[in-house]
Amino acid sequence: MPSRHSIPVIGVIGGIASGKSFFAQTLAKRKNVVIVNADAVGHALLERPEIRRRIQERFGDGVVEAGNINRRALGQMVFGESPDHARAKTDLEAIVHPPLAAELHRQILEAQATGQAEAIILDAAILLEAGWRKFCDAVVMIDAPPELRWQRVQTTRGWSHSEFEAREASQLSIEEKRAAADYIVKNVGTEDEVAQQCLQVFNRITDETL
Repeated sequence: MPSRHSIPVIGVIGGIASGKSFFAQTLAKRKNVVIVNADAVGHALLERPEIRRRIQERFGDGVVEAGNINRRALGQMVFGESPDHARAKTDLEAIVHPPLAAELHRQILEAQATGQAEAIILDAAILLEAGWRKFCDAVVMIDAPPELRWQRVQTTRGWSHSEFEAREASQLSIEEKRAAADYIVKNVGTEDEVAQQCLQVFNRITDETL
């Protein structure tokens, strides 16, 4: 955990489709927070010509469509249990993670420099795996039942169950994430009930980091 800042950084983790964005959006509606979204930053990185070129050189023309990276095609090469999947994942991370970490850190420092927000929310699915916990003063896990998370990705992303399982297996287990979290929000019940949990955790963190 980094030295305490006047504006704390709250990392948000959880299983796929657990409700990490709901946590961030809930706080954005009720508190003065800055959200740093690793997924959005990662999407923007894929549009950089030098990143796109390196990915195309490593993974072939099949991952490029109309001049852009086809994330679905790339994911099929990266997420899985075979040695080829593991090598592909390692190679992709070597290309993307250094500039991604640098941009996340830049956005955090920029938000802290303003001195205006109550907190900075770092929404990053692979926060622990990528070593980005070092940016955070506290880590909150959003915990949702696996059957609920599967229903969400089936509806919102059109994933097959095998694709869901492959992507889930590429991250730390739910048990490891629970053990690593400083706070846990149970994403069960009504939206209002979950929102109240989010606010309670936020208030505890901000009170402790003053």
